[in-house]
Amino acid sequence: MSASLVFASGPLYLGAGYESLGELMGPGLDDGVAKKFALGWDFGQGTRMGFVWEHAGSGEIVGGDEVARDAYYLNLAHIRGNMTYKFAYGRASTLDSAPDSGADYLALGGS
Repeated sequence: MSASLVFASGPLYLGAGYESLGELMGPGLDDGVAKKFALGWDFGQGTRMGFVWEHAGSGEIVGGDEVARDAYYLNLAHIRGNMTYKFAYGRASTLDSAPDSGADYLALGGS
């Protein structure tokens, strides 16, 4: 089950979401919930920015820590003439109960 709310007006975009992760890992296993927040802004003259943050957690405690992870993603785009220049960076934190399970993402591009 999931639900979301979105607000968009002029250059501003806001979104919030909630998702039950259900039995993703198998029957009878409650995988918890995820909460998400999104922000977008159009600066005009071809420049746009977006940001997404998520917290996903099972509520289960392992070794004194909740099995949970935070992640975020930032993107920028700028249009100049026939080209769109793009930048994106994302990060998923280390899963509290599993060392060295985080990840980083970086992308540069143009089209």
